[in-house]
Amino acid sequence: MTTAADRRAPDMLAKAQLASTCNELGEPWPAWSTGDQLAVAVLLHDTDTIVGLDYTEHDALQRLRRTYGFHQLNTATQWFADLRARL
Repeated sequence: MTTAADRRAPDMLAKAQLASTCNELGEPWPAWSTGDQLAVAVLLHDTDTIVGLDYTEHDALQRLRRTYGFHQLNTATQWFADLRARL
């Protein structure tokens, strides 16, 4: 069974790779939704972006766990860590 998180994973990986390139070039990220910006920032461990969006990493993960269909925060945290390892 494919979950909402699994369906979103390829898009989030691509966005994280693009954001990483933008960071290296000193360019702004594309105009993504706040949720996508948070997800990418969590993937990249980009605390400045998370704080700039007025979140803590914990708050961002709380928001994202619902978006991605996780009932438990630790499940969302592990999913993002596993996805980060694929970058």
